[in-house]
Amino acid sequence: MDNRYGEMLLYGGGDDFIFSGGRKFYVCCGFRSVLRIIRFIEEGGDTETAADMFFLYDKPENAVDLMLGFIGKDYLPSDKKAFSFYGDAALIAGAFMQCYGIDILSHSADSLHWHKFCSLFASLDGECAFSKIIRCRCADFEAAPLRMAARRIAGKYRIRKGSAYGV
Repeated sequence: MDNRYGEMLLYGGGDDFIFSGGRKFYVCCGFRSVLRIIRFIEEGGDTETAADMFFLYDKPENAVDLMLGFIGKDYLPSDKKAFSFYGDAALIAGAFMQCYGIDILSHSADSLHWHKFCSLFASLDGECAFSKIIRCRCADFEAAPLRMAARRIAGKYRIRKGSAYGV
């Protein structure tokens, strides 16, 4: 992940707007709102409609590019991703609780800014279950003695639509 989220938080304070063409455009910046938009795109929704969901009042001409830049390419749907916010929701919630003591499922987390969420997400402890499963999904299975066992474990924890880690 690039370091731009930390920069935005440190210098922008987690703003709820984007400047474009000298104007301020207000956006849905809470992590839940952005996760809904990501899920919409992941399920085949078009980015123009997603931009309508993202911008609160007025929408700039380059709305899609600004929205995608705000979200970050690392978090957009891709076949090469090792995680899914939707499919791994339970693991991610557990990881935030274990690593930071933050219950992202509670209403007290409603105000968590997307960029702060991304900074915390990128820094999750390597010993939490979510991080271990990601390592398993990304493992190189070329070592012959362990290849079958590793593939079986990775298959068990592969991303499946509609459920957390295959349960």
